[in-house]
Amino acid sequence: MELAAVHGTVVVAEERAPVREYVRGLLERALPGVAQVSACGGAAVLEVIDSLSSLEPSERGPVVVVSSVHMSDVDGLGVAEHAWCASSPVSVVLLGDSTPDERARARALEAVLIEGPEGFSRLVAIVAQLLTPPTIH
Repeated sequence: MELAAVHGTVVVAEERAPVREYVRGLLERALPGVAQVSACGGAAVLEVIDSLSSLEPSERGPVVVVSSVHMSDVDGLGVAEHAWCASSPVSVVLLGDSTPDERARARALEAVLIEGPEGFSRLVAIVAQLLTPPTIH
């Protein structure tokens, strides 16, 4: 997959500004054609999801939310649940350690869960894959 051809919108949701900016910078360097939006917490990302869902797919392209599993107002699983119910498709990637119950809930909501410090190295490939529409042969 050619990363330069990837397009769409990535929403980075994280309460801790240094982590949020690290993830944004990582994705911005690796996926230069992708629009980015920051949200400083779960409640803010819910508003962003609703706003993006109201746009035509041709205006926003595919949408991927990258969120921390644990946030104080709305956790990442709450974000995934909201995305699941959105009026247009939104993929969710959750970052951080989780319990077995949280892992099961993430799977049920079709969210990608990345745990452990090696997760950042997989993040770009996962987001690029989610932003790439499937091809039909």
